[in-house]
Amino acid sequence: MHEKEEFWLGGSFRANYNAWTGMEFEKIRYNNKQYYIYSSWVSFNHRPANFFGYGIKITEGKDLWYYDLCCSDLSFTSDYRKIDAWINVIPVTKLNITLKPKYRILKNAYIAKTFECKMKLQLNKSFWIREILQYENYDYGIWNYESKALNNYLLVAYQPSGNNAIYFGVNLNKGDEFQNEENIFQIKGITAFVKLSYTINMINDH
Repeated sequence: MHEKEEFWLGGSFRANYNAWTGMEFEKIRYNNKQYYIYSSWVSFNHRPANFFGYGIKITEGKDLWYYDLCCSDLSFTSDYRKIDAWINVIPVTKLNITLKPKYRILKNAYIAKTFECKMKLQLNKSFWIREILQYENYDYGIWNYESKALNNYLLVAYQPSGNNAIYFGVNLNKGDEFQNEENIFQIKGITAFVKLSYTINMINDH
């Protein structure tokens, strides 16, 4: 059983200012136990110019750590904090760059730090390239274990019209999750794909 209530308040102030705050309450039933968690948050976004914007959201409260070991429920609630920020820069008309640092901490469980850089280059009306670079660091204090990962997601799109498009993508993942004693990033997997999209209008206008 999962019950959730949310309350929020905020809005836009002056030009290009947005500020919000809110609270969330959840009741979770897990492994025949009932847990109560909550969080309060505040966010602020501002775009002072068309080529630049930034924002941040800070959340604090109690969260649940799901942990089962040998049929024993070791789940618990603990203090939780989350920080999400973003910076968007458009240095030239055809290039859009967004940076997203993130921070998570659940006391006595883990600390997670991630950083993402997303870039989109619009070469012309029909052809664009998007690349996402991610760095992840998870420190699981509850297990005395730390993992790191580098991810690269490349997507090339060609859309000659609104009805059809061709996508080509490559995902490259590197990490040290396999107990790499030299702490050197190793390739975990490479995925390549091609996607064809075509839209058929089944309704003819008369």
